[in-house]
Amino acid sequence: MALFRWYHQLRLDIKRVAYVLKHSITKRLLVVVFSIYLVITISVTLAHMDFEYEFSKHQTVAALKNIQAMIHNSISQAIWEFNTPQIDTILHGLCSNAYVVGVKLIIPQNDTKAGTASKQVGLVESDTGELIYVDPNTQEVKLITNTFERLIPDEFPIEHIDSLNRKLTIGTMYIYSSNKIVFAQVKASFALIIINALIKTIALWIFFLWAGYYFISKPLAQLTEAIKQLAEGNWNTQLIAKPGKKNQKTEINTLFETFNETSHKLRLTEDKLRNSRNRLNIIFDTMPSALVSINSKNIIQGWNKGITEITGIDVQDAIGHNLIEVFPAFSDHKYLITEALNDKKEQQVQHVKLACNEYTNNNLYHITVYPLLTITPSEVVIRIDDVTDQVKNEAGLAQVEKLASVGASIAGVAHEINNPLATIMLNTQNILRRIDPTRPSNLQTAADLQIDLPKQYQYLEQREIIKFIQGIHDAGHRASSIVKNMLKFTRRSTADMEKHNLVEIINDALQICASDISIQEHIDFKELQIEKNFEQEDLEIECYPLEIQQVILNLVRNAVQALSPDQLLKSVKISLTKLGESKITLEISDTGHGMTNEVLEQIFQPFFTTKPIGQGTGLGLSVCRNIIVQKHHGTMSVESTPGQGTTFKITLPIVQAK
Repeated sequence: MALFRWYHQLRLDIKRVAYVLKHSITKRLLVVVFSIYLVITISVTLAHMDFEYEFSKHQTVAALKNIQAMIHNSISQAIWEFNTPQIDTILHGLCSNAYVVGVKLIIPQNDTKAGTASKQVGLVESDTGELIYVDPNTQEVKLITNTFERLIPDEFPIEHIDSLNRKLTIGTMYIYSSNKIVFAQVKASFALIIINALIKTIALWIFFLWAGYYFISKPLAQLTEAIKQLAEGNWNTQLIAKPGKKNQKTEINTLFETFNETSHKLRLTEDKLRNSRNRLNIIFDTMPSALVSINSKNIIQGWNKGITEITGIDVQDAIGHNLIEVFPAFSDHKYLITEALNDKKEQQVQHVKLACNEYTNNNLYHITVYPLLTITPSEVVIRIDDVTDQVKNEAGLAQVEKLASVGASIAGVAHEINNPLATIMLNTQNILRRIDPTRPSNLQTAADLQIDLPKQYQYLEQREIIKFIQGIHDAGHRASSIVKNMLKFTRRSTADMEKHNLVEIINDALQICASDISIQEHIDFKELQIEKNFEQEDLEIECYPLEIQQVILNLVRNAVQALSPDQLLKSVKISLTKLGESKITLEISDTGHGMTNEVLEQIFQPFFTTKPIGQGTGLGLSVCRNIIVQKHHGTMSVESTPGQGTTFKITLPIVQAK
């Protein structure tokens, strides 16, 4: 029974080890280590085997040299004495040696006293270098082709010393050994080398397998399991490392201690995050604006009380759902989300309507989309502010500024033009009638005074006096037109936008400027060089014409005020160009004193002015920007260089978005 339990436990341990190694870093470590070890072992083994082979080959060659020394005298004596049987005996005896596979004896015919033939026995090389086998008994020659055998030759000359003590070369002898003989000698060594390498490899593999599991895989498996528990929210997970030697910490022990410390810190951090999350949720809910946070797939992540008041949808019905499905009124402004993520900056649109319910259909909202770029993938926060009351207040403020800007003009023109206008028109008309030579009353008076009225009229025509009087009459009409434009300017804009010719709006504004500037700035409008550069004369856009006229009037007046009285050339340039099919650009430039960067940063702020106290309200440019940006959904920017001039650039859509 105990044996069965031991066997069962062993199987479980083996399975556990196999699973851990299969899914752990130990397997990859073993693969790397043993790949390197295998390469080194094979290289060392092959080098060892090559050394053994070369050593054995060297011994074989040495053995052939010894044989050479032993038989030299006897073979030399046999050849000199023409003792063929003795030669054959020596050759056959050599072939029986363990190191020799063949012998070849070459005796030159012209160097011998008799015709003793050359001899070859066993495995030798032919004169053409081919491997042949000569049978010792029958002398039959067989060509050897299908073999890996390679001969190891030992060639030496056979010399004889005659009676006159002369050394004569009487032949050449080749003693052949073979690589098979060398292999036979080292075969046992090769086997021992290979067996040794295999035993060391298997032993090292088993040792690394055990060490890798015990010291690496098993602790890492424990750490993995602890991390899983930690990921599931079990912040009390702790690891206990096995004690090592005294005052010695292994990397695993350090890793376990670090995990325990991290787990403790994560538990504290999670508590802090929970408190921070609750605090942020309270702040998110109590913000005066309506706030919605969505992820990159337009799924709602946050929904505060402000957006609930606008839509009537509770937070639990919104979180986790698609924004457009929950809030279909936002579908027309979905492009703001895409542009915010693509341009990586906030996008906004002002004075738009959101048809959420019957109570808010006529309200106006300011929508701003903020990209959260530090989150991956990026998310956005949508802020919606009800600006209905603000728009009403700004409309009243704009009207006040409009009246302030033209009040002096109206008073001045009414005083300077309206009072004498009737007298001018009436008197010029009466003069032309009383010098008319066709009227009987004029002819009668001329006859009583003995004056030739037709000739007198002819004189007045030739001297262009009639033309001068007609000019006075035309000037009266022009003054009347100016008064009408100024009275029109003081009226409030229409409720809805309509298409208007922008060039006509600009010209009407310049006509008002002609009198306004001459009166208020004490500059003759005729001294100004108004340079108009219009791309086309019939450019129509959807707008509030009188409010656009107010913007142009304010900008031209500011341009004139920026001009120095000492300037010889007082120039204001107005340019109008079309950007594609959807927008136009209006630029108003002057050659005045310009503005510093500090002034540029504040010019659009309400109540900011560089004029002396009592000469400006500081609302002109603020109102202008409000008209362009908020009411007409355009842009307004300024560029200025001190001492060189200023350029205001306005971009307006040709057709307003519905």
